[in-house]
Amino acid sequence: MLRVPCGVVDGVNDPVRLEELLGPVGAALVDRLGAAVMVLDDDRIVRYLSPAALELLEYDAEEVVGRRCRLTTQGQDCEDACPLTAALESGMDRVIDFPAVYRTGSGRAVPLKVTAFVVRDAAGEVRAAVEVLHRGEQDPGFFLAGSSDVAGSLRRRVAELAAAGGNVVVVGEGPARESVARALHALSGQPGHLFVSWSPGGGSFPFWPPGTLHVDLELVGSPEELPASPPGWRLVAGAPDGASAERLGLDAEELVLPGLGERRQDLPFMLAAWIRDLRPGTTVSAGALDLLTRMALDLGLERLEPLLASAAAAAGGTIGPEHVPVDGYDSHLVDELLRSDDPLAAMECCILRETLERCGWRVQEAADRLGISRVTLWRKMRDHGISKA
Repeated sequence: MLRVPCGVVDGVNDPVRLEELLGPVGAALVDRLGAAVMVLDDDRIVRYLSPAALELLEYDAEEVVGRRCRLTTQGQDCEDACPLTAALESGMDRVIDFPAVYRTGSGRAVPLKVTAFVVRDAAGEVRAAVEVLHRGEQDPGFFLAGSSDVAGSLRRRVAELAAAGGNVVVVGEGPARESVARALHALSGQPGHLFVSWSPGGGSFPFWPPGTLHVDLELVGSPEELPASPPGWRLVAGAPDGASAERLGLDAEELVLPGLGERRQDLPFMLAAWIRDLRPGTTVSAGALDLLTRMALDLGLERLEPLLASAAAAAGGTIGPEHVPVDGYDSHLVDELLRSDDPLAAMECCILRETLERCGWRVQEAADRLGISRVTLWRKMRDHGISKA
């Protein structure tokens, strides 16, 4: 016989009813899983919530057992994106890691991955369903990538603002502030389709359910031209460097993004993540990443964005230095080299590394292209500290 979990009033999570639904073996298994488990009957009435599920959804069992599932979870897509409905309509007995967003007892949105099992009787009729709930991971976007202290502080601040739920003015470069705006939306537990970017002449947007209204103030011109947000919607406004919520006359928290100079350590991680955003499945070679990092510091994110998109489209798999458009970048590269202590040595290092990368790190082939011997190339690689990543 299934024991009632500690802290749950007898008769609420009814062990007899649970055994009727799942059988003695299934009931005992659910009790011992230790996972966040919800059991529904054939009318989608919640009949059992494990202690882990009660903690995850921030409910007491007395509040939810005996109610319809939708009234408990208040999922933002209960009508058309229910994991159990997906299993039933597809004729499957299980759906694994179905993305969903449930609401807790306190009203907080929680992104989840739900595995739903359909329990049938001998005649094939649905008797019950078991949902196993796992916390879902939200992609924080490319600008929050990295391992530096600056990146860590920025992620914590964005998470705090996401949890607070108020309006936010994000100050920085265009691609960076849009990336952070999407992170604010995702970390608040809302599905992607409720992130709406508005621009003048862009038309209307849905009034319900409430989501995040993202506005680029450089396109709008002035705060007076901002659309009126429907009730419940959060405004995330992007503003260029030097702007502030106070000067813009907006009642909002302010988030000033760190410049790329402060994020130098994180740039390779950021660029690799940005490439995946632009073209999922695309990777980038060490030589191309080194080149793109230099270009980002010189050109900034806004000027780099079309070059990055072009490289990702041209590569078709892995971006190499040969895929990166460098037209008009030569003078910037020279300026960067002149800032080093030994510009000629820096130039030699750059040429050696890029040639090796283009040759797939085949040393003899690279030496031939450079017109030097293999031994000379090995010596120069040692002097410059060049090695295959």
